[in-house]
Amino acid sequence: DFVDNVSQTGFGEVCPSLYWEPPPATLKGLVTLPNGMMAGFVGRDVYFCEPFRPFAWPSGYVLTTDYDIVGLGAFGNSLAVMTSGVPYIITGTTPDTMVMERTEIIMPCVSKRGIVDLGYSVAYPTPDGVAVIGQGGASLITGRLFTRPEWRVVNPASIIAGQYEGRYIASFEQVEYDGTVGYGALIMDATGQTPFLIRTNVRASAFHYDIPTGSLYFVFGNDIYQWEAPDAPLLTMEWKSQKYVYPLPVSFSAIRVDTDDIQTPEDIEAALELQAEVLAYNTSLFNLATVGGELNGAAIGEYTVNGSMLKALPLPYQIKTAAITVFADTEPVLAFTELNDIVRLPAVKARRWEIMVGGTTSIKDIAMATSVAELSGVG
Repeated sequence: DFVDNVSQTGFGEVCPSLYWEPPPATLKGLVTLPNGMMAGFVGRDVYFCEPFRPFAWPSGYVLTTDYDIVGLGAFGNSLAVMTSGVPYIITGTTPDTMVMERTEIIMPCVSKRGIVDLGYSVAYPTPDGVAVIGQGGASLITGRLFTRPEWRVVNPASIIAGQYEGRYIASFEQVEYDGTVGYGALIMDATGQTPFLIRTNVRASAFHYDIPTGSLYFVFGNDIYQWEAPDAPLLTMEWKSQKYVYPLPVSFSAIRVDTDDIQTPEDIEAALELQAEVLAYNTSLFNLATVGGELNGAAIGEYTVNGSMLKALPLPYQIKTAAITVFADTEPVLAFTELNDIVRLPAVKARRWEIMVGGTTSIKDIAMATSVAELSGVG
């Protein structure tokens, strides 16, 4: 027999690890959350670890969805749960206060590697387009860019995605109608403020966004590249405007395409001359009887270890170009290359007008008017 006469003030601290459990062997999809938490999933169950205890995953914190979980993403104090059915949003500051909310829109995730953390939201591919989950709930950002059949051609299940400056970059692989395999990438504005679409022929097999430097790296073939590297040559772009449709035929008289990316003939000539000089110097070294690299070929300290007598070759100077074409009722009526200057249009009346720009020069502004005076801001 024992008489329990110990007062409550005499008790010690309750063992904090009484209900701690190791993570399930099949736990996957780990993401970090504020306040030292982590989340993962198994099947339809979402697990949370003890704050700052990534080895402790109590089963009492588990939340269960109605569909199989594809992946997780974090934004703010919330966790986005992408499933094979509807997405869920889990919010809370500690594991024991997490509350799960089921969204009202059926938007299943079709590619785990297409899930991207944008910071303020999470984007992922669905059968109907790219969905975004944020503080305002879930919505599609490609509704004005693709119809359902057009999006299906992209093969959303093959998407591998990354993000750069708030843009969702979706690399995909598709089977064309003739059986050939096509590939490329779609670059979309994930904010939804200015829907636009850029296409490129890059097929990335992996993306990595480096937060400290703000750089995006991707794997293309067997090589790793930096997205928009400062010293990399520019790819040739092609941009086409929407169709501007008027109730009655309209005749435009002038157009002006402006750019701040100006290259003078002197700049181009100087860069090409520098390249030629370096090439000539390096070529002359190979014609020498000795370059001092053999044993006792040069005095100690004359050359740096692993150094070279060759001069570093400057990057190939890229002459930036632009070619502009104006279409009237789908027919090209003018093609030109002049920038920062007014160009006259032929006397043509049409209801549908389009503008297409190609090249490597960055374009700042395009303006087209029915008169030169109007374009110049006079009258």
